Amino acid sequence: MGYAEALQLIEEAKETGATELYLSMEGITELPPELFQLKQLTRLDISYNRLTELPQEFSQLEHLNTLYLGSNELTELPPTISQLQQLTMFYLNANQLTELPPQVSQLEQLTTLSLSNNQLTKLPPEIMQLKNLNWIYLHGNQLTFLPPEIVQLKKLRGLELSGNEFTRLPPEIAQLPKLEVLWLDNNPLTSPPIELAVQGIEAIRKYFAHNGS
Repeated sequence: MGYAEALQLIEEAKETGATELYLSMEGITELPPELFQLKQLTRLDISYNRLTELPQEFSQLEHLNTLYLGSNELTELPPTISQLQQLTMFYLNANQLTELPPQVSQLEQLTTLSLSNNQLTKLPPEIMQLKNLNWIYLHGNQLTFLPPEIVQLKKLRGLELSGNEFTRLPPEIAQLPKLEVLWLDNNPLTSPPIELAVQGIEAIRKYFAHNGS
């Protein structure tokens, strides 16, 4: 499947008023501009393509609540992504992102953010303003530092940090009241903060199991 097939699916969605659209296929390198006329969309899947950028017009899909962009070749996000104010689930795994625009912090309804298997070396402090986050996936990046401001994510239940370059973690993690699962394997950690063990987070057992302690 390719561009022509994607355009056909877009036209069908326009005719039927569909609120969900699935363009997950190999081969698309750019998005048909007709896509951005589908302002009624609430769910869009364009994963497993070869997209290298998102056009500014993407912000016109203002009713999206679920967006799958995983397994593309994105190197950056346009600042206008902040206009997707209804977005609750945002999947960006398996791209080539090296950083996030600070404007991501304006996606205040986000509950799930997947950034696994990118090339991130740091997180913008602004990401800690996403007060409704339940799950954040950061596996397989090049992160070495986690801002202590993570304590602001009071609703966070799951934090996926495996496969990075962390040598230590901020003790503020232990102050996250809802945290249930914390993945730490495949990091050069000497030990997790003792506060985590006291708190009894399930992932502590996973950490020791993977690191032979």
